[in-house]
Amino acid sequence: MLFGEGKRKNSSNELALKDVLPSTIYKNIVFSALFCYNLLSNIKKSQMNINCRGKLVDLSVPQVMGILNITPDSFYDKSRVNSIEEVVARAGKMLAEGATFLDIGGHST
Repeated sequence: MLFGEGKRKNSSNELALKDVLPSTIYKNIVFSALFCYNLLSNIKKSQMNINCRGKLVDLSVPQVMGILNITPDSFYDKSRVNSIEEVVARAGKMLAEGATFLDIGGHST
């Protein structure tokens, strides 16, 4: 069953997508949903890994990314750092607390 299809009758105050969308749009939505479902169902767990400098990281489970802003004009003043030593210390703390990845912001926009 997808998007309100099936044997269940809608109550008077419910509408299925196929009742409110033009049929071509509805058919495209169903096709896209089925395509994505089949694509994701066929991905093998081994394809959900990324090689980070020789370490395989399993992306089939959620991972934590630490955000480290190293620009002096960062919009969030508590994220600003004053020295390389402080950058390294914060990065080490994030990794020790469970971050798998670090996003190092080196340019403010």
